[in-house]
Amino acid sequence: MNNKRAVYLLVIFSFMFLTLIGYITYLEIFYADEYTKSAYNPRYYELDRTVIRGSIYDRNGVELAYSEKISEEVTETVDGKDVHKTIEKIVRRYPFDNLYAHVIGYVSPDYSSRTLVENKFNSELLESDAFSKIADQLKTGEKRGSDIYLTIDHELQQYAYEAMGNHKGAVVVMNPKNGEILAMVSKPDFNPNYDKLSLDTLEDTALFSRAIQMPYPPGSTYKIVTSACAIENGFEDEVYNDNNGVYVIESSDGNDANSYKCQNVNKYAYGSTNLQKGFQVSSNVYFSYLGDILGTSPIQNTAKKFLLGKDIGKTLGFELPIAKSSFQSGNMTRAERAMSSIGQGKTEMTPMHMALVASAVANDGVMPCAHMVTAIGKSDVSNGGEGQRVMKSSTAQQLKEMMLSVVESGTGTAARVNGIKVCGKTGTSENSVTAKGGADSSKTHALFVGFAPYDDPEIAICVVLEHAGFGGSVAAPVAGKIMTNYFEN
Repeated sequence: MNNKRAVYLLVIFSFMFLTLIGYITYLEIFYADEYTKSAYNPRYYELDRTVIRGSIYDRNGVELAYSEKISEEVTETVDGKDVHKTIEKIVRRYPFDNLYAHVIGYVSPDYSSRTLVENKFNSELLESDAFSKIADQLKTGEKRGSDIYLTIDHELQQYAYEAMGNHKGAVVVMNPKNGEILAMVSKPDFNPNYDKLSLDTLEDTALFSRAIQMPYPPGSTYKIVTSACAIENGFEDEVYNDNNGVYVIESSDGNDANSYKCQNVNKYAYGSTNLQKGFQVSSNVYFSYLGDILGTSPIQNTAKKFLLGKDIGKTLGFELPIAKSSFQSGNMTRAERAMSSIGQGKTEMTPMHMALVASAVANDGVMPCAHMVTAIGKSDVSNGGEGQRVMKSSTAQQLKEMMLSVVESGTGTAARVNGIKVCGKTGTSENSVTAKGGADSSKTHALFVGFAPYDDPEIAICVVLEHAGFGGSVAAPVAGKIMTNYFEN
């Protein structure tokens, strides 16, 4: 009997041991990097006190963040007496204050926290290769982490920041061919310097990088995706006769109050309208009609092709986490199809995602792999790949023509740039504030997405300004100014 018990105990302990070994192996294979780089890893708190954190530079070598040792007078109470002494500490400096709060983020020993680039590349910023370690020790006698080089263009970042003014929202500027992020601005923001950072006093959403962490209703900018769906499903020649500027889908219960009604701005009636005209003038009536007749499967399948509902950060290899854009799944009513086709309803996208949609049109139908880091120390960083095809080349070319007409003679003329052919799409989206009606009904989000030049696109842009009014009159001029600055410099 005792021998049997011993065998049972041996089997049980062996099973527990193997389970533990298996779990540790699983963590090592799948989660080692995540746990190693976690903001809660105590090893890095010690390194923060002893290592000069690497600097962060823009694409032209402008220093955007650096660390230095400072002396600080402190007072401690010992045996009831105040004792004054001088200590040395390493502090992080952000010479451009708020400008990169939502790109680089911050590192704060006081709050035991790090964000964005500072967090993602924390281990690299605190460590360096063997040769650099020896060189630093011989040169300064100090340990120093690796420097990081970004794709960001400091001058363009600064100009985009100023062009946004006091609006809340975001601007994303990128190279549509290779996915390099040239500027990424979010407001409201904060000063990340250690002596100015006060998280307790910030408004609730000031810490969010709206460009990548806050999905918005895309409004009429989503008509790019709906148009791609129509073209690739054989509806590009569809014509709708708009007699009164309103599209109505009657309620199945016969109650007129429950009917879906969508109207053009000021109920303007455009008469006989095809896809080209509907896109150029941004007809809600025409695109509601398209959504109604396209059917659920084509609409949802196209949304999936454009990566709605997917983790585009992982899919396209972006270094920082991007909030998922959303699109209604499951069964859709006629009204829901109509709403989603004009970028309303349950459709939401981050400004980064909207910029990638514009880039896909500019890039012959391929959505590029967005990236923001080019080198760590002396090692170049891969840009993540060739991107993902989201539509046919012929579809992208047709959309380019349509987006060109929007800026040349449609709703986006305020985005024009002298001597440059600009392609774009305006958007004006309803939101939780306008849904209340009354005085708040004018506080729509203003949006613009586009790229330029038409012949050989170098720059793609998304502008989202919260509660600012119409995209054509508010967001398009901001985009035009930023693109003008890019081409002039």
